[in-house]
Amino acid sequence: MKTLFSQFLADQQIISQTDAYQTNITAYEPKGEIRTVLKPQNTAEVQKIVQVANEHTIALFPFGAGRNWGLGSKVPVSQTVSAWVDLGGLNTLELNEELGYIVIGAGITQKQVADFLKDTPYMIPMTGSGNRTSVVGNLLERGATFYFPRQNLVLAWEVVLGNGKIIRTGHWHFPDAKLCHASGVGADLNGLFTQSNFGITTQVVLRLLPKSTPTVVYLETFEENLLECIKKLHNLCQDKVLDEFVLITNKNDPRTTTQRKYDYTGEWVMVGFISGTDRIRQASKTDLEETMQEITHKIQYIEQDMPDDQLDHQYFRVLRRLAQGVPSNYSLETMAEIYGIVLDTENDNIDYYPQIPGFSVVPLAVPFESKAIKLVIDTVNQVSEKMGVQAFHNFASLSPTSMEGYYRIYFDRNDPQAINQAHQWNKALSEALAQVGIYPYRLNNQ
Repeated sequence: MKTLFSQFLADQQIISQTDAYQTNITAYEPKGEIRTVLKPQNTAEVQKIVQVANEHTIALFPFGAGRNWGLGSKVPVSQTVSAWVDLGGLNTLELNEELGYIVIGAGITQKQVADFLKDTPYMIPMTGSGNRTSVVGNLLERGATFYFPRQNLVLAWEVVLGNGKIIRTGHWHFPDAKLCHASGVGADLNGLFTQSNFGITTQVVLRLLPKSTPTVVYLETFEENLLECIKKLHNLCQDKVLDEFVLITNKNDPRTTTQRKYDYTGEWVMVGFISGTDRIRQASKTDLEETMQEITHKIQYIEQDMPDDQLDHQYFRVLRRLAQGVPSNYSLETMAEIYGIVLDTENDNIDYYPQIPGFSVVPLAVPFESKAIKLVIDTVNQVSEKMGVQAFHNFASLSPTSMEGYYRIYFDRNDPQAINQAHQWNKALSEALAQVGIYPYRLNNQ
């Protein structure tokens, strides 16, 4: 196979030592005997790879950072794949400050974007997953971020289609176009390339958000008040008292717990943002307190200018940075801490830490409605209790009407029985939720 691609790729762009590429934190079995990794540096090389693959019937599996943790990482979705296409070399970063958009290559990570925009008036929303996760990869999976899903910001895609042709969506295919109108002319193709295999995405154009100084709102409640809290949080979002983004999780979650207490205590945490001028934010705080104070036992505001020593939990500092478009490895660090492991910040790919717990994820689309959320919580608890595992509950806004239910369990990656139990839990939970009308919004590689 190497001779087919060596006509336009250098030796260092064709890798034959591929065993590590199948390693994944969810401990899914490798698929097929894939012995080649192709590492293009630009769109033209991706186009040539696809053309050669078509000519010789070679199935390709592209990835950006390959950190689709909990869902299979870089493990291909099919046994027929013959080569990976590592898009990490596609590192375009171009800012149009006048029109407020950025062009991002498929290999660019969250931290690279944040660093690039540091001295500008702009930002993009970040996920809580890690510094070196792929921006384009998360977009293509329609993943959740703080503020709102990034696909709301897409102005255009550049994609190499399966026939080897290059397409640019929106107005990007016009010469010297002012990129401001995502739909373009005619059929809107922007949604066609997310969660699909119609092509290899090489670049995206994103509308930028202006940096602001939102107040982060942190609330705690007990289980008996959770449904009423959810109902009122939804109303506060609809009334624009809170921004669109809301996070709801167990207090015993690795990110929010104290002193490594991971057993469920009946306490829940809720997080949101308040934006606007000082007067608007003060009025919103008054509304929020009047609405929530009787059903919560803690309401704390995290302001952007607060000294760190006034923030009594590390997660508060992380949330404050996320509100400014600055990513963090905090979720990875706290996951490693479950087993007493200190994560190396310079070598943070958790796929390659066998001593860090594995985790299996079921990502759901859940109505932003208290009874539906309670139904999901009860179903997850029933399945998890029956199988003898502890599931962590997490809900984050996907839209004004839906939340991501991000359900996960941790397990010993070195124990075959624990691995099998985690995989069986994932399957059983997915089936149980489908029976009550709740389905995934993302799928794993299996």
